[in-house]
Amino acid sequence: MIFRIAALELRRMFLSPLAWSVLAVEQLILAWFFLIGIDNYMALQPRLTMMQGAPGVTDLIVAPLFGDASIFLLFAVPMLTMRLISEERRGQTLSLLLSAPVSMTDIVLGKFLGVTVFFLILVALIGLMPLSLLAGGTIDFGQYAAGLLGVALLTASFIAVGVFMSSLTAQPAIAAVSTFGILLGLWIIDWAGADRSGEFSGLFGYLSILRHYQSLLKGVFNSSDVIYYLLFIITFIVLSIRRLDALKVTMQVTQSSRRLTRLNNVLFVVLLLGVVGLLAWVSTRYNYEADWTANARHSLSPASVKLLQQAKGPITVTAFARGTQQLRDHIRDMIGRYQRYKSDISLSFVNPDTDPSRAQAMGVTTDGEIVIDYAGRKEHLKPFELKEQNITNALQRLLRSGDRWLVFLEGHGERSIEGQANNGLSLWVKQLEDKGFKVRSINLAQAGSIPDNTTVLVISTPQVDLLPGEVKAIEDYVGRGGNLLWLGDPGSLHGLQPVAKELGVKFLPGMVVDPTAQALGIRSAAIAAVTSYGASPVTKDFRLLTLFPLAAGMSITAPKGWQGDGFLKTGASSWVETGKLTGQVKFDENQDIRGPVTIGETLTRTPPDQAADKAKATAHHGKQQRVIVMGDGDFLANEYVGNVGNLDLGMNMVNWLSEDEHFLDIPAKTALDTSLRLSSMQSGVIGFGFLFGLPAVLLVSGLTIWLRRRKR
Repeated sequence: MIFRIAALELRRMFLSPLAWSVLAVEQLILAWFFLIGIDNYMALQPRLTMMQGAPGVTDLIVAPLFGDASIFLLFAVPMLTMRLISEERRGQTLSLLLSAPVSMTDIVLGKFLGVTVFFLILVALIGLMPLSLLAGGTIDFGQYAAGLLGVALLTASFIAVGVFMSSLTAQPAIAAVSTFGILLGLWIIDWAGADRSGEFSGLFGYLSILRHYQSLLKGVFNSSDVIYYLLFIITFIVLSIRRLDALKVTMQVTQSSRRLTRLNNVLFVVLLLGVVGLLAWVSTRYNYEADWTANARHSLSPASVKLLQQAKGPITVTAFARGTQQLRDHIRDMIGRYQRYKSDISLSFVNPDTDPSRAQAMGVTTDGEIVIDYAGRKEHLKPFELKEQNITNALQRLLRSGDRWLVFLEGHGERSIEGQANNGLSLWVKQLEDKGFKVRSINLAQAGSIPDNTTVLVISTPQVDLLPGEVKAIEDYVGRGGNLLWLGDPGSLHGLQPVAKELGVKFLPGMVVDPTAQALGIRSAAIAAVTSYGASPVTKDFRLLTLFPLAAGMSITAPKGWQGDGFLKTGASSWVETGKLTGQVKFDENQDIRGPVTIGETLTRTPPDQAADKAKATAHHGKQQRVIVMGDGDFLANEYVGNVGNLDLGMNMVNWLSEDEHFLDIPAKTALDTSLRLSSMQSGVIGFGFLFGLPAVLLVSGLTIWLRRRKR
């Protein structure tokens, strides 16, 4: 009986001019977007071939087509489901239908299947368009299949809501508007919970009919998503059956019995929602997931999975992102890949506009920045860094065990690591501590030597001369293989000349002047700007502007056994000004030194043999001794550290010195369907066929049926 009712309903659909019109309009609109997608891809294709991890044809043409189809279905389904039962009630034929020797289940399922089969024809037309691209290229069939499955499930879910709303009213227009309202609410519910955290955020996310669809569009099959749609369909089908049962009973019982019937219906709905909620919860806890894309582009590499297995405690990810849905979805997608392999990774969103104090407390400076917290240690990643290699390496740094001591020299007027003075380093130091570094100060006049467990010694612009014994302690530390960060400034070295000589570093007289900074709107001629970086591991993938006020230039002649690299250089228009910075400052060929000017040097060597004197060995257990000498210490001071990329550069330097920059090499996965070559004839056939030919056939068919019905 179900199939007989379904066949009857399908026949009614094909006899309706409205149905044919919907098919024609759908084909016309989606074909237009499909052709625009092809044109955009062809224009973008030359650049994609040079991009690492570039998206392919399926990502940029097929997935957007399926996304556009979902929006069309959001409007089309209510129009074609509004008459299913409400028309029976308005035409006074429902009582005859209810009294017929057929169950309510047969009626509802028959009507549901009939309309679903009709819309599956529409889905088939949508799926036909991407296959035409095989004439000039290929597509990712795994992602294509997942997207097509998503369209089918989404369509069936929409129809189930339409059937239920049609059973509630005798007015088709009201049924259509109500169906659209419910679907739209479930469409945007995820946005409503975007600024919430905790359980409500997870609840809103699960209820979102769009969230589950997006995963399938990316080619990621998750049993939880499929079960969500099946539970969604079953819930509204059961409610529709219950509604018709209630109408049938109401026609046969007294007024007092009707109240009892209503109570039973309420209890039934509560019980149904409880069972559905329990099944939904179980489906999220015990689910199967598979990446159907070619090359498994949305799955973690084995190196990342192995690293996650080493993490024994929970990992908390806080994303500071405004309500931009695209940005939040990207963050959700990337962190979700890690959550598949480690269930105790939590993700929460904070809007920095509505909670600026928290963003400030966490040291967040960019919209879309995430903070990863593990065992009290934190790592920050900018939005452009949200890719697997960067996230995995941030986790690797957090998982490293052992104390990492940064020892700051004091007692000679150095910059303070405490307090909030403009020339202090407290903001930078706070970020170092958040990353798990242990920080302390040392006065060599009292201590006599540098502790053996020192990971990096930091010398930050002394203002008075060091005693010979203190200088000797620093020389011994460097001689034993200790790592050093020397933040210098123009002017006197205050007794550190022997250290500079040992390292082969020479500070140039004068101060760096950089017209580039003035072009960026910076008035002071004494602020140098660095906009491009070499291949040094300190600035690997670094793209942010950095500013250096009152910087000294330097040159280096690496001593025997050392390798030197000027990793920070100003632009070609800069120079070292040896005169006073008063009035109009101009380059003097006879006195000044033309740029580019080196303001940052790295020195590396294999550590000296420590076996002969283990008592004096430092905590440097790496394979390479590392030193950074800077011609400017102001860029990390509280007054300037927040400028663009200064803080990030400061963190990079310490990570490199402490050997926390050992990246796991995780190559980006590139789509295999990046090539699309369509001749003029092929493009013409595809364009004319889908944009004009097929819609015309559908419209003529609908018009023919309408004329025949009129003649009757």
